[in-house]
Amino acid sequence: TDQSLTVAESFLARFGGRLNIFSLEENTGSGAVPRNVGLDLSCGKYVYFVDADDLLIDNALETFHAFAENFGADVVYTEAFFTCGKEIVPTELYVAPWNPTLTVDEPTFESDDFSVRVKKFIDVHVRWTPWTKFVRRDLLVDNNVKFPAMRISEDGVWTFELLCLAKRWLRVPTSLYVYRLHKEEIAVRRFTPQEELKLWLDYATRQQLRSCNRTNIELKQLFRFDNRTKGKL
Repeated sequence: TDQSLTVAESFLARFGGRLNIFSLEENTGSGAVPRNVGLDLSCGKYVYFVDADDLLIDNALETFHAFAENFGADVVYTEAFFTCGKEIVPTELYVAPWNPTLTVDEPTFESDDFSVRVKKFIDVHVRWTPWTKFVRRDLLVDNNVKFPAMRISEDGVWTFELLCLAKRWLRVPTSLYVYRLHKEEIAVRRFTPQEELKLWLDYATRQQLRSCNRTNIELKQLFRFDNRTKGKL
């Protein structure tokens, strides 16, 4: 409804065939499914996700790539970012570190100690948002790391998987992303504990039902196979 697809298509000619645009048939209600589709369609060495209507500074991807290549990182995690107002072209940017008391002053690898990483996640010392992470694509593909189809907290599940799998998690203090503060969508809405628990339980129930359905199908197939092979051995 906001002509986003038309605007995106207007950039095709500027990229000489390097820009591909894909659209889903329906609004899925969160960024989970579109990101998964994007990952399936990707073919580069690294993957990076940008949220709707946010911005990157001019050399952001180049800088992310340099960090990843120079340090051999699986994940480049930026601990600071810019904020701006609702202007299409921001006139002012403000540096907003995730947590000034926890950020690094220079590129630093996260501890290899799994318990340290898990505690940081539990204590919310790692930001969940996907745009804080520039990720080696084969880490995601080889381990089938996808966003669960949830309306909220899908990035938390994804981030936790990355934190557990990435051997070289590089923390950098560089601000490369511009986050708009005027958003009113679900991503910034405050949920009550009861609402958030219901969203998690609904997702867990759906996953359990899918698992049960798969098991039933496998048992039926096994039963049919057993009937066909009786007396043939």
